[in-house]
Amino acid sequence: MYADRLRKYINCMSLYLEKATTILGVIIFSIMVVSVLMGVFYRYILFNPLPWSDELAVYCMIWIGYLGVGIALKYNEHPALEFIVDKLPTGARKMLKIFVYLAILIFLTVVMFWGFRYAISSGSFRMSSSLGIKMTIPLLSVPVGCLLGVIQLLIKFLNISLDIFD
Repeated sequence: MYADRLRKYINCMSLYLEKATTILGVIIFSIMVVSVLMGVFYRYILFNPLPWSDELAVYCMIWIGYLGVGIALKYNEHPALEFIVDKLPTGARKMLKIFVYLAILIFLTVVMFWGFRYAISSGSFRMSSSLGIKMTIPLLSVPVGCLLGVIQLLIKFLNISLDIFD
């Protein structure tokens, strides 16, 4: 009974995190589309190109890609060699899945900590060429995306452990 309530709570938390990430992704995608459209309009209609529209669109695209890490991990949409895994027995498949999740978790954790440190230390001293903002904002896309992935993987591990001890 306790395990069912805990599972319901963590799955609800995962759903809220996914919704918040999706809303943020839609907002950033909208900014990217408007930036590209403005860039095209100003360049080819008004013959006065905006110097910042391309750079903003690129940073938005990077943010969207990294925000998708957590959602991709939640739904197992990350790249995998499934044709090899499908040939394994069920027990070996489960152990390999846990090993892969653990390897991804370690990788994302290292990149997350390194990314936060790099974005804060290096990004605060550099400015973007066209937008004139500190590079901390674009550089934070990597550790934030990794953090979302780590949270979703920890939720997966909690669900797996609840299945084992249930």
